[in-house]
Amino acid sequence: MFHRCGSSRIESIKKGFAACVADAGLTDLHPHDLRRTFGSWLVQSGVGIERVSELLRHGSVAITASVYAHLRPDDLASAAAILDCPKSQRATAHSHTHSHTGPEEGGAGIEKPKLVG
Repeated sequence: MFHRCGSSRIESIKKGFAACVADAGLTDLHPHDLRRTFGSWLVQSGVGIERVSELLRHGSVAITASVYAHLRPDDLASAAAILDCPKSQRATAHSHTHSHTGPEEGGAGIEKPKLVG
């Protein structure tokens, strides 16, 4: 249940959201825009696409990837860069590029490999 600050219960989320948007002086903003921003910021912060999919309650990771994967193109480049390493070093390189964790998952301070060439 949602209430206005110091006042009555909000009967309709749609009307309540529209009132908040108007009070903020914004135009053409919808609840789904906030959902997209939430997903985008998570992906850009390094949260794995699987976890974002769970948080957004998508039916499959493929749906999440189709919408948000373009926000992490460096992940694809890092994965492809593994092939530039000598075979003996690939296992080490893979362990650094495989994880897409954010600070909440212990990924803070881990730098992604730089591309050479």
